[in-house]
Amino acid sequence: MFKLCIHLQMNNEPQMKEISEKDWNQILKKGEIKKEYMDLLIMDFLAINNLPSVAEAFHQESGCPLNIQDFCHTKSQKIVKYYINDQQSDKAINLLNNNLGLSFLKDRPQLHFRLEMQKMVDLRNRRDFKGAYAFTPEFLMWADYDEFRKECYETISQLFSGDVNANTPNHLTYVMRIYCLAMDTVEEMISLQGHEPDCLIDRAVETLRLVEYELNKIVKFPNFNIDSGYPQPLPFFQGTQQWSKNVIG
Repeated sequence: MFKLCIHLQMNNEPQMKEISEKDWNQILKKGEIKKEYMDLLIMDFLAINNLPSVAEAFHQESGCPLNIQDFCHTKSQKIVKYYINDQQSDKAINLLNNNLGLSFLKDRPQLHFRLEMQKMVDLRNRRDFKGAYAFTPEFLMWADYDEFRKECYETISQLFSGDVNANTPNHLTYVMRIYCLAMDTVEEMISLQGHEPDCLIDRAVETLRLVEYELNKIVKFPNFNIDSGYPQPLPFFQGTQQWSKNVIG
């Protein structure tokens, strides 16, 4: 009896509708994406990746608006990233204050502290002891905050104790730390413009993934293989020999 009840219950469950690949392709063909929307996606990608000359050519070809202000900001981002990676954080801080205002770093204390800590390290690495000692009282003001006090004191003690010819501790000059600081600073600059750090294309793909995930709960259909083609991986993802066979015949 128990087995019979289970069998009847399973038979009474609604069957999930299934859409064939042929029917699904027909549905997709009915969808319309305006050309101006696609052009904006492309222009946004070019702005995020700092390709002004390509954007200008695309503007001339498509008529898509060219937001010069975006490219002015990306130029500043590129310079700031260069200064930090080149261990000239003092110049990066000055540029941020001059171009974005003092409130930019003031409203971002964590980033502000990391930049000023790197500035102290950079001054020490350049053997600019006069500049480092002059900056020390200002840097020590971070010790008034509980979250920065320990790192603040550690930085000062490690930089100004012992032999002046000794190398700065590895954890202060490690290239990955400088790289991460540069990228985090640029992301904050992008966010200030009202953009997300990623481009519109990336966000569109992420939205597609979420919609597809929800749709899979109510219907079976050929899912997009977003990373390598639809509905199956593209030929060149299946190996060189298979790719040659498919393309050359």
